[in-house]
Amino acid sequence: MSGDESAAEAPLMQELESPRNSIDDDSFISEEGQPTSPNAFIWALSIAAGISGILFGYDTGVISSTLVSIGPADLSHPLSTLDKSLITSSTSLFALIASPLAGIVADRRGRKYVVLVADVLFVVGAVWQALTGSVTGLVVGRSIIGLAVGGASLVVPL
Repeated sequence: MSGDESAAEAPLMQELESPRNSIDDDSFISEEGQPTSPNAFIWALSIAAGISGILFGYDTGVISSTLVSIGPADLSHPLSTLDKSLITSSTSLFALIASPLAGIVADRRGRKYVVLVADVLFVVGAVWQALTGSVTGLVVGRSIIGLAVGGASLVVPL
């Protein structure tokens, strides 16, 4: 290091000089310097993340096919395009809102707590949707499910 560099720049320069500067970089390197295969934890993490994505898409598909079968006898009027849009998109909107909040709560209370709350929200949202007889009730139930999806999808892969 030259004499004109400040002390604040020194740690950064030292990190840049090292080709492998963190524990994470060494986790897949054997002692011989050859890459190793991922361990069981990485496989489980990947499978959990993949299943989460599949279930989120499955939920969207299920509600889309359910909307076709909801008629005037179920809600006292035919569903408008706006009704269908709100019912379908409320889950995604509330998942978007819940995911950053779940990160904050997980930092303060722990991941187990967030997963437990998400589980309770899944049950409450499902029961709410099963018992409701209005578009507003369906939107509220789908929004509760969205909160659960957002919290779980952020915390479970961690």
